Amino acid sequence: MKSKFVNKKRTVEIYFVLYLAALMLLIPDLKEKSNEKNEVNIDNNLFRIYTEKQILYSRISIDSSGIESISSDSVNSIYYVGNVKLIDFSFQVENKAFNQIINISQGSNIWNFFRYNEVPDLKTVFFYWKPPLLDKKNYVYNVKVTAKADVEVFDNNTQSNIIRKLQSTTQFSLVVNYYDNQTRQLIAKNEDSTKDQNQLPANYITYNTNSEIFLDIENKKISNLTNDEWTNKITVWGLNLKNELGEKPEISIYNSPDKNNGSVYIKQITDNSIILAGKTPQFGSSRVKIRLTRKSDKSSVTNEFVIYPIPIIEPNFPSIMYPLITYKFEPNLPDLINKNILTKIVSDNKVINSTFNNTNFYFSINEDLTGKTIYFERYIDGNLYGKSYPILVKQFPDPVITRIQASGSQKVKVIIHSFGIANGNENYIKNIELSGNGTYEEIIGQSTINKSNYTITQVYEVTLKNVQQPFEFKIRAQDNRGKWSNKESYP
Repeated sequence: MKSKFVNKKRTVEIYFVLYLAALMLLIPDLKEKSNEKNEVNIDNNLFRIYTEKQILYSRISIDSSGIESISSDSVNSIYYVGNVKLIDFSFQVENKAFNQIINISQGSNIWNFFRYNEVPDLKTVFFYWKPPLLDKKNYVYNVKVTAKADVEVFDNNTQSNIIRKLQSTTQFSLVVNYYDNQTRQLIAKNEDSTKDQNQLPANYITYNTNSEIFLDIENKKISNLTNDEWTNKITVWGLNLKNELGEKPEISIYNSPDKNNGSVYIKQITDNSIILAGKTPQFGSSRVKIRLTRKSDKSSVTNEFVIYPIPIIEPNFPSIMYPLITYKFEPNLPDLINKNILTKIVSDNKVINSTFNNTNFYFSINEDLTGKTIYFERYIDGNLYGKSYPILVKQFPDPVITRIQASGSQKVKVIIHSFGIANGNENYIKNIELSGNGTYEEIIGQSTINKSNYTITQVYEVTLKNVQQPFEFKIRAQDNRGKWSNKESYP
């Protein structure tokens, strides 16, 4: 009995040709290719889309009883990187064999076989497809993805963030393969325009070693405390850092001005990321540039980011304090995450008040510290931030007669200022000493208190006592603390 002859050579040849054909669908037009350089365009570092898979397979078996799906890779993820504020996707699905093109966008995302769903929180779009099972034909679809986005970027000229409109494209292929359920061989008849040339072997796995490299920098602009250590993570796509680097990562730092103590070093390298770290400059800025080169084709990618020191803002606090008066302190520390904040007021190296956050607080001093100098200090992670600020604790001034003015031929007004607190209350005038030709009384309703400096103003009226004698007198005032004012004479 003769065994059935199987032409294995022809099958291998077909597989090889189909493999080359599918790869050709993924290669850009030659005209576009001629304009490309090994160095990635800077826009690609600001905004970029890329696919999780380059080819999606649907393998289907067929026999006299019907059609059965063996395996179907029906979902592809399209990711995007960059500080994207608004993005719009469109998909073009092309079957070159039949000259068929289907355009899918936000307004026409209703096709039976192709659709997509955007998930902004994941910076991802999911593309779904269902192979046309009833056609019983082998297909290759070429899917071109275009994304137009409003991207927020840092502009070196204006030193501020601006919105740029950027576009990125990528592509992948959808492959439908029918197999004979008995022979397990690829069915080559009734194919579309492939004509035995555009299908990939069932066991072929794509691996594009010459894909573009691009970098996703976690922070394009870093603001940090002066001399504090900064870190920044750079995720690398299209290059395995452990075994595909042609040379060591090229890391450069450009300080402006030169001697501002900014620095950089490689803290950690994984398969697809580099963590850089360094010292924040004391002033000016530091620009860090990273360059990676792939060993296989010498293509390279360059990107950069900038580090700025957070300027020290002076606190708001009283430079002079009086006992028992409550004053407001505003630390004005920068808003920082995962930092230990401490503010304290110190006298003779002893802490007399402390807080553990950046909020404003109120504080009053005891009378026993009168005449001393205390200090207000701010700390971040145990390090003094700014400087130690002196505050002089002074006793309230004695009362003062500020003005004596005539209010008629036989009356004068006497304006007296007293200051501060006495026995927990406002320090009013409690006694008037008057000698000469006159009598006095307080004008009720004209007293005022200035809470900002605790100055109390009281108005007294002195009236001529004996019209037969000249209108003249001497006057002084005593406050509730027992302090006397200066003695004033009239006229």
